[in-house]
Amino acid sequence: MAIRLRLISDESENFVRDVEIDSENTFLDLHNFLQDALGYKNGEMASFFETDNDWTKEIEIPLMDMNPESDDAVITMAEAKLGDYISEAKQRLLYTFDLFSDRNIFIEVFEVDNKKCKDPQVLRSVGDPPKPANMDDILQGGDDSNEFDIDKFDDEFKDDNDPMISYSDNLEDL
Repeated sequence: MAIRLRLISDESENFVRDVEIDSENTFLDLHNFLQDALGYKNGEMASFFETDNDWTKEIEIPLMDMNPESDDAVITMAEAKLGDYISEAKQRLLYTFDLFSDRNIFIEVFEVDNKKCKDPQVLRSVGDPPKPANMDDILQGGDDSNEFDIDKFDDEFKDDNDPMISYSDNLEDL
């Protein structure tokens, strides 16, 4: 079955992408296709979420199982076929492309038919997608004028009578 999806964003007002993908493809195939189609760097962490009609997250389909020690079964993008989750128009998904800031692309199924879709394709492209997160900026912390000086903070707010537990307190004695 061919599944046609409409992508929109609350960050980029004029952004719309209509894409077509086969129901036999996995969410990983869709993720990789979207990364390329939107100009994002491959390899970034992301998740899909099934949602209700109000875009409330329900079932997560992550790129990878982040807690393999857990007894809870996690179906990853590589294991989840689109056709097992998408069967009719009007279904909604969120594509969380920036997990650190919970930034999403809203996806709605606008058509499902019995035709075969050989390769995923963009059917319509309007506007610019939201900018991907730049990890270099996040890790560098921006300019130096906003850096936090812990020594200055400690000197200004040091109070020898502070009732808070200090790092040297033995918590077992409490």
